[in-house]
Amino acid sequence: MSRNENLEYVDFDVVKEDWSLYRLEDDTCLKSKFILGGVLKEHGTEGEYAINSHTFTVAIVPKNLWGPPETQKFAKQELRDSVEKEDMKFTSLTPDMWNVYRLKDGYTISVKLELTMVSRTTKHNEKGERIYIFNIQPIIKGKKTKT
Repeated sequence: MSRNENLEYVDFDVVKEDWSLYRLEDDTCLKSKFILGGVLKEHGTEGEYAINSHTFTVAIVPKNLWGPPETQKFAKQELRDSVEKEDMKFTSLTPDMWNVYRLKDGYTISVKLELTMVSRTTKHNEKGERIYIFNIQPIIKGKKTKT
């Protein structure tokens, strides 16, 4: 039997799934949300999971940083080459915020997003908002649910 034939989905309930908020030094607010889509585990195992997820992030940009709308899609390298403010300072407005998911197999998964780097480019999106490059990582922990 191949490894993937031994995988099974674990159903879950969302206990808490909120936005992580970060205030940048230029007063922009980054809003990020971790969304858990699916949980897999190997049949017969406990507490070890593979997850399918997505992190959705938007920037709420102060009007003084808006510019002319740009309709083109920028390549990653083009955005990196257009950085005007690198490795910006930021403050987490939700430092202890964990998303919580209760798995049907008796475990709980908690996820916290950590912003590790953010830079501002000279580019604008189709609405005229400034485009930012960032790195945000999920920190994931699991534990047996207390009954």
